[in-house]
Amino acid sequence: MKSEHILFSTFTLREKLFPSIPWYTAGLGTTLAEAELYHSCMDDILGMSVEEIKSHDMELASLRLVSHVDSLIEGFPTNFGWQYAEIYRYVERYEEAKELGIIEVENQRRLHGQDNLNTLTAMNNLAVTYGKLGQFEAEKLQVDVLEKQRRLLGEDNWHTVRAMHTLAGTYHDLGRFEDAEKLQVEALEKWQTLCGSDHPRTLDAMQGLAMIYHNLHRFEEAEKLYIIEVEKWRQLAGDDHPKTLIAMHALAIKYDDLGHFDEAEKLKVVVLEKLKKIFGEDHSDTLKAMTSLGWTYHCLGCLAEAEAMQVIALEKWRMLFGDDHLETQRVMRNLIDTYYSLDKQAEAAELKKLLK
Repeated sequence: MKSEHILFSTFTLREKLFPSIPWYTAGLGTTLAEAELYHSCMDDILGMSVEEIKSHDMELASLRLVSHVDSLIEGFPTNFGWQYAEIYRYVERYEEAKELGIIEVENQRRLHGQDNLNTLTAMNNLAVTYGKLGQFEAEKLQVDVLEKQRRLLGEDNWHTVRAMHTLAGTYHDLGRFEDAEKLQVEALEKWQTLCGSDHPRTLDAMQGLAMIYHNLHRFEEAEKLYIIEVEKWRQLAGDDHPKTLIAMHALAIKYDDLGHFDEAEKLKVVVLEKLKKIFGEDHSDTLKAMTSLGWTYHCLGCLAEAEAMQVIALEKWRMLFGDDHLETQRVMRNLIDTYYSLDKQAEAAELKKLLK
């Protein structure tokens, strides 16, 4: 990966410029000027390395880079606020991503004005973080960004299409599936024209449209898209890449919808084990796979296994995101259904009190 070569040069260059200053203790026992120079050098190298990372590799790269971001932003300003906010978003430290994103929007507004592309990009990135937190200030920001980018850049510009895609995702999360479909179909067609059918952004739009079809109960259409997506991600990134695994998980959910529970179970077990190895048990992608497998067990009549998995998943969702998050609420509903199937009326009634 090109970015890893750039990052490796961080250590080489640091040794040449600051041989007596350890990476994690830079500035201790040095003058303020030396510490600031050291920080500026490291900030530039790390920030530029983040810019070089391909979008579909950001999840794995962020796991490696986040400790360096933590070290660099402590005590000094950064010139790479939105890049570091993206790192935090990918490792699911959303509050920190939000804090950096707000600062970056204000900085870009001050430097460039309301309608500058840098400002609009920072606003769109912040809106994505709001969406991850379940805070739907996202919609207002994204509508504003899309309108301005259409006016300034035109319908077919890369930035405009990205704004379409992210707003479609927010409409999906808000349950506005018809609005989401219209925008996502347009985004998918434009990505195919701009980047080709095998580009990661095209595949992301394909996944977004398949999710919308799922919620519109157009399961066969969703299944067809997911089968294409899984094969393309396998060719592009390999069987064990997070993007491939997430697409496999989505396909397994489609098997659930079509009543093919044995096929769904086999696929979900593989996905869950691989995601645990990559991200650990507390990552949202792992928890979604755990929640989903629990529901498949329920549908297969394996109620004890379903309950055990759903209880663990619910505890982790509540700890990480709180009771009001959309995913937490979804797991609660699944577990309530399992409790009723097990004739655990008291447990079901107690959990229902937390539903919104």
